[in-house]
Parts: sequence; structure tokens; C-alpha cells
Amino acid sequence: MVASYTPLVASLEALVARAAADSGRRPALFGHSMGGAVALAYALDDPRSISHLVLSAPYLVDANPRPKWLTALAGPVAAVAPGLAVAKLDAGTLARDPAVGAAYVADPLVHSGPVAAATGHTLTAMGRRLLNSADRLRVPTLVVHGEEDRVASVRGSQELAARAGDTLRLVTIEGGYHEMHNEPEGTGVPGRFLSEVLGFIGQAAAPGGD
Repeated sequence: MVASYTPLVASLEALVARAAADSGRRPALFGHSMGGAVALAYALDDPRSISHLVLSAPYLVDANPRPKWLTALAGPVAAVAPGLAVAKLDAGTLARDPAVGAAYVADPLVHSGPVAAATGHTLTAMGRRLLNSADRLRVPTLVVHGEEDRVASVRGSQELAARAGDTLRLVTIEGGYHEMHNEPEGTGVPGRFLSEVLGFIGQAAAPGGD
């Protein structure tokens, strides 16, 4: 259950500090899905500690819009019954390859059960808060998002790009689902994804890129 991004951002702070100490330079930060939202929250709070930011399908806007009445009740329900199951991720929508969803469900380190009310509220409320703060982003940022994402809507990344301005580059990949790196090779999606991400990180690692 995720009641707040605060402890997750604190963990990132410790990780970034360790990476900087080990390498002697500011690291680039990568985050996927909810991890992308957490990475963005960290970058907004402490932009000087990282050189570049890469967000893969950041969860800012739900790809499955909920009724307005349900959205209005999300906060009160999360406060009264934080563990109440309110939704469930369809693992089959992560990528076109059915084996990806099956591996996700079978992984003991991954929570594939129902989404708790507190988690759902945190995801949606923080998504809106991060978008409203996007004009404060000062870290060179790459966002890559699949146009067929059925988990985190590509609209969230498009709004983020519009609000952040020139500091952010958005790449949308035609046919890409939520886990672009796990799409079948024949679609060309994982190759395009890796090319964009590694090219951007390569700039950060180059002399003068820090």
C-alpha cells in the first residue's frame, strides 16, 4: 500500500547520494510507471543532485478514466478504509507478449493483487500535483511513452511536456504498450525505446554532460 510518495522520494535521495559518492559525479535518474512519477517528484524537489532525468511511461494520468463520483470519493475512502480493494491491474495490458503479463503475476517481488484505496488515491492525486508543478522542472528530461499504453495514459506525458517547456523532450512510440522494453522485438518498439534512452543517457555520461 502506498499512502504517500514521501518515503519513496527519501529512498531515492539516499540512492542518488550513494551513486554520486561512488562515481564522483551527479548520476542520471531513470524511473518507470509509478517509479517515473516518484523520480519526477524527486527531481522537482532536488534538481541539483542529478544530471539528467529519464521517465518511461510515468504514471500521471490513469489510462482507464474513473467516474467522477468515484474520483470525488477517492480521498475520503482512502482515509477511512485505506486497504479497501478498489481496482486491479490487468497484467495482460503491460505488453503484447502474454508471457510478460504471466511473468509479472508470478514474480513474488511484484504486487499484482488488487490496488488499495490509499494507493489509488495517491497515484491519481500525486499525478495531478506533479503536472501542476511541471513548470518548475529544471533537470534535462527525456520522457518516452507508448501510444497504446493501457495503464498510464500517454496524455499525462503530453501534458507534462506542454507544461515543462524546453527542458523536457517527449518521445511517443507508435504501437507501444506500457512496458515498451518488453514488447516483441519484431514490433520495433523495444529497439526504439532503448535507442532513445541510451542515447540520452550517453549525453549525460559524456565529458561535460554533468
